[in-house]
Amino acid sequence: MIKEITKIDRNLIAKKLFETLAPINGIESISLVGSICDKDDVSVISDIDTIVICSELDEVFFNSCIDALNLLSGADLGLPDRRIFINSTFGPLKFDKPELIVIHLMVYDLRGHKQHVLKSPFTCLDWERSNFFYGKSLKEIYPVHRLQPNHFVKSRRGLRNYLDDIRNGAISYRRYSFVNGKAKEYSDTFKLDSKHQGEYAFHVVKYLITNYLKMITGSNVQHADGQFFSLWNEYLPECSYFIPFFKELRELKTKRSEKYPKDTIKLVEDLLIKFEDAFSQKWNSSLKLSFVRHGKTVCNDGSFLGQGRDPELVESLEPLENQFQAVYTSTLKRAIMTAKELSPNNNANLDSRLSEINYGKAEGLFLEDLKKKFPDLYESWSKGKDARFPDGENHMDVMNRLKLFLDSLQGHKGAVLVVTHNVVIRCLVGMLWEIPINQWFKIIVPHAREVELLCLESTYYLNMDLETKEIMTDSLI
Repeated sequence: MIKEITKIDRNLIAKKLFETLAPINGIESISLVGSICDKDDVSVISDIDTIVICSELDEVFFNSCIDALNLLSGADLGLPDRRIFINSTFGPLKFDKPELIVIHLMVYDLRGHKQHVLKSPFTCLDWERSNFFYGKSLKEIYPVHRLQPNHFVKSRRGLRNYLDDIRNGAISYRRYSFVNGKAKEYSDTFKLDSKHQGEYAFHVVKYLITNYLKMITGSNVQHADGQFFSLWNEYLPECSYFIPFFKELRELKTKRSEKYPKDTIKLVEDLLIKFEDAFSQKWNSSLKLSFVRHGKTVCNDGSFLGQGRDPELVESLEPLENQFQAVYTSTLKRAIMTAKELSPNNNANLDSRLSEINYGKAEGLFLEDLKKKFPDLYESWSKGKDARFPDGENHMDVMNRLKLFLDSLQGHKGAVLVVTHNVVIRCLVGMLWEIPINQWFKIIVPHAREVELLCLESTYYLNMDLETKEIMTDSLI
């Protein structure tokens, strides 16, 4: 008789899966993610989430992955009493049964992974916690950066998506279909029985609360029970009434119960509505800053344009639709003129702390000229130092005055327009995304595009739109 195994060997499973998939031509990365990264108890691991990133996805590559995994046995993964089952869909569909070990295979090409990061930041941020990977880590390929408030409204696995699923008694998921060998994603739904409704209800509550705490704390961790419930009480007191219900769901799921309380779906829907109400109340009443880089000038030609030259705009800009309570701008003409175009009915408050970096003696030079004229400066940059421009500033100087400006806004209400410059917004994004300071120079800041910042309880959160976030992330990659 085979002895029942209750613990898994994560290192063995990772090694075997990597050995199996790595020889397939086109593999860029393989990662094990999800519950297997934190748990080794078979009873709480419903599947082995396996992310494969390839250079080019077609039907041959996709089938090669499935065929390779189908050659494995449960014994190969240290689970001789189980059969392997491959789930190749995207989403939280579960196929776990006592006699199975489910490999949840999710395959993306590089472009597909990027789009998934942008559209499903909650899922992809959780994946970034994994230390089980072959090749590049998922964060190296395309990072999520920090979660934003608008992710809860606009992203996959956000409030609307969860509410629709719960009300329909179904899980929405995606799957590939291949046409002439090329992959195309299709959306589908799967009706849930009582057992899987209960398990999905647990999934919804767990990840909704977890993701909110990740955004608020800025840490991508799985909190231990005591800390998790303490943070839930602290940051979502409006929803703390549901903690005992969540604990009951977790216990039933751990026991693989077939029966859940009859009012499970109703209670989860109530929690989602309560969360949505509390979320909207907090964030809609928070201070909203629209940071905008000035419009284009004749001096935006690749040379260093800082405080030493003061050109005017060479383009007209459409007024923004927002009604601003106040407008702040740097003291330079290009910013003042931009503010007038974007918000013609407001008088701008001039603030030198918002002015562009002082390039000092490098003002007007092109990079190649700077290399020749100030070789020591360029060498310092190449060593990762935040060296100052000759008789000018560095990123830290700009960041320090930006912080002073942000501190001065505490107590403001409503929407505020802030018209400033390239390096100032680079510092803002680099600081809040926790990018190493020697990488900030890479961040592309488009002209006259809003970069939204929300302030809740004296803490700032980026809330940029998808296209702007994509531009900035691409520039760092």
